[in-house]
Amino acid sequence: MTLPVFKRPPRGRRFRSRTTWATALFAKDNKRPLSPFALLFVSPLALLFVAGPGAAALIVTPALKAASTSPTTTTPSPTTATMQTVSLNDATTGTGTNQFEFGGFWKAGADSRAYQGDEHYSNLAGNYVQVRFSGTQVQLSTTKDPWHGIQAVSIDGGRETRVDLYAPTRANQVYVYTSPLLTDGPHTLKVRVTGAKNANAAGSYIVVDRIDVASSAVASGWTNVIDTDFSSSGALPYPWQAYNFANSQPSAGYYLPSHVVVSGGIATLRQKYEASGPARNWYYGSNGAGWYQGTIYAPAPGPWNSIDHRTTFRMRILSTNGITSHRNLPLRWPLTGTQPAAGEENYLESDPVLAPPVGSMQQPYAFFHFGSGAQSVRYVNFDVLDWPMVDFSQWHTYRVERRNHQIRIWIDDLTTPVVQQQWSSWELPDTQKVPVF
Repeated sequence: MTLPVFKRPPRGRRFRSRTTWATALFAKDNKRPLSPFALLFVSPLALLFVAGPGAAALIVTPALKAASTSPTTTTPSPTTATMQTVSLNDATTGTGTNQFEFGGFWKAGADSRAYQGDEHYSNLAGNYVQVRFSGTQVQLSTTKDPWHGIQAVSIDGGRETRVDLYAPTRANQVYVYTSPLLTDGPHTLKVRVTGAKNANAAGSYIVVDRIDVASSAVASGWTNVIDTDFSSSGALPYPWQAYNFANSQPSAGYYLPSHVVVSGGIATLRQKYEASGPARNWYYGSNGAGWYQGTIYAPAPGPWNSIDHRTTFRMRILSTNGITSHRNLPLRWPLTGTQPAAGEENYLESDPVLAPPVGSMQQPYAFFHFGSGAQSVRYVNFDVLDWPMVDFSQWHTYRVERRNHQIRIWIDDLTTPVVQQQWSSWELPDTQKVPVF
């Protein structure tokens, strides 16, 4: 995939920009990437993709599209319900649905490593917090620490489950409790301070940070076609496959299945330098030394190959050496036609060179490529949307949607989109595409 060199346009405007095809702008030792455009990823980062069984990778398509799928295709039948997850932050207080009701004396504190940078804590036995929610399952994410004790968790006033929050070193955003499957409807989660601790703990504090609520409802007019939780370690679940080939532009990367790792309900997509490898060209060197990346896609044929779609996923991006660079996920790639004339939909691209981080926050963009003859004249049209600033090192739930040439994007709050833009069939070509991460 080629990336345009451009000046930032006004929000939501269409423009034309000359492109520079990706080139090997690497140091002589081929170990230090110098250009953010040389690879899909150009740093040894891990994309931790989808956390736990309650936070599924979900793709739905309009019901009429799924219903028209040929019965001879060897794909699973679309289901009518799926797991969708909403993350709730402890700073949202009150007695209503999806609000945290604190009983007793609690302190609110700031922690940059906590979900949305804040948390509540207490060590007074009998203090509690309860959250009313509607769904089929709930997960509790909190902080473990040498000073933390034991909390008691219950659902709908039932039997308590004790959870020890002690850890020898502090760890934020740790899943410590997953409820059993519940009937889809209203429930109440309660967390109580017990005042107890194990022998190694220096205190009996507990922290309230975030809960994830899963629901089985599918939005009206949509049919679930992929619902993935990556719960089987060591294997990609159907229909996902790992790329295993060189990009058509040699400097744009080589994909290795070994850089896709599924373990503990998380799919990790790695970009990593290898001293040797299967790539043999001027870019990688005679022994294949260079940068290799992990990428997954759902191939054709299948009901996920659609024009319109809604994709919900949970992820964070981590760097093992402090380097961050260009990344592009998820995207939709056209099945037929000349790219980008047939349309290429890139929903989350970010680049710290193009848009330098502000503290831990980075500026992502969405790009939608279109226009006939784009490759032959070395021009590319694309629409661009600015996202709000995002801290990619933290877990977030994202949703991206295309329907009737309208783009909508959500972060964590899946009721109110943070980006919304209407375009035309020329700007968003009506071509079937495959989902790629």
